[in-house]
Amino acid sequence: MFAVDVCRLPATGGSIFVLVVGLFLLAAGAIVTRWVRQSAGRLSVVVAPLVLLGGLALTPQMTDPCMPPTTATPTTTVAPDATASPTTTVAPDAAASATTTVAPESVFSNDDVVHAYNMSTAETGTWTGDTTLATVENESEPNYCEYEDDECVTYGPYATVWFKWVATTDGSLIFDSCDTSFDSVLSVYSISDILDPWNTVGLIDEDDSSAPNSCGGDDPARIMVAVSAGDTYYIQLDGYDANEFGPAQLNWQFFGFNDDVVDAFELTGSGSWTGDTTSATVEVGEPGYDESYPDATVWFKWVATTDGSLVVDSCDTSFNSVLNVYSISNILDPWNNEVLIDEDDWSARCDVDAAELTLAVSVGVTYYIQLDGLDEDEFGPAQLNWTFTIPV
Repeated sequence: MFAVDVCRLPATGGSIFVLVVGLFLLAAGAIVTRWVRQSAGRLSVVVAPLVLLGGLALTPQMTDPCMPPTTATPTTTVAPDATASPTTTVAPDAAASATTTVAPESVFSNDDVVHAYNMSTAETGTWTGDTTLATVENESEPNYCEYEDDECVTYGPYATVWFKWVATTDGSLIFDSCDTSFDSVLSVYSISDILDPWNTVGLIDEDDSSAPNSCGGDDPARIMVAVSAGDTYYIQLDGYDANEFGPAQLNWQFFGFNDDVVDAFELTGSGSWTGDTTSATVEVGEPGYDESYPDATVWFKWVATTDGSLVVDSCDTSFNSVLNVYSISNILDPWNNEVLIDEDDWSARCDVDAAELTLAVSVGVTYYIQLDGLDEDEFGPAQLNWTFTIPV
């Protein structure tokens, strides 16, 4: 006899060889069965089945002897993103520890005008930050100009941050750098193409030290600008010189125009209003202090919901101011229906150039308060303060 290692045959040949051997044994089993039947009937009963079973055992239903045995190994299926221990997937350039990615030239997003901080999401607000690492976009970014002997002396820009006001209605926007830690300047611009800002920029106003004395900080700036619906105003905060940077603050307040009595600013509780009367006008037929002609007036109203005492004053107003109080029976035809209740030009306890009035108000009555300058040259940053008390 001879031996053949079927596992050394080509990959497709091993199985064919097993099939051929199986068929050969089946045929041999049939021959042997016939021979045994002729020789000894009894032997056929034993031998023939054995030969036939041997042939069947080698048919393709058997396990391929050339294949390695398979062991049933238990496995555990997990979610595709799960691992044996928790891990965090990071971008290829991220470090193992958590970091904050910022633009290389800044520590905050409003370093460039195209990323100006949007103030117009709130009528009153405050932004705080730090300009220590603030930069200048390029040599074309505008700078602060201070006139000395009618000549413009430029400063900066040094370390600028930007803000914007998107006007949805007409009014007045007042902003300042009070509580900024360094000597700061403010400038406000119009820009017609934000993608090409320095070729389409126009200066509206600038300031370096006009904030009121009560304002904190190192010589802070203050600007009031009349805004028109549909326009965007860009505000630049910078240091007065190259060594002025650090913790900074921008405060703002928007007022719809209370230039006319029908748009009077309503006073409630106790508080203060700040504004600017530079652009204020006078209505036809509008009365003035001591029967004189008014000059640049703004209006307020108190709607009394209960009896009490209302004290109003113009303390911290930048000019010599007067206050007048009226009742008006028909606001749509005010100057044929007004009645003077009281007026003052110097009684304030804070300053002889400020006015103060104390009014006994009655529930259901509306009181209209007019703030004006004492003469035609008196206008600018103004303040009205009020306190309401209910007698015990």
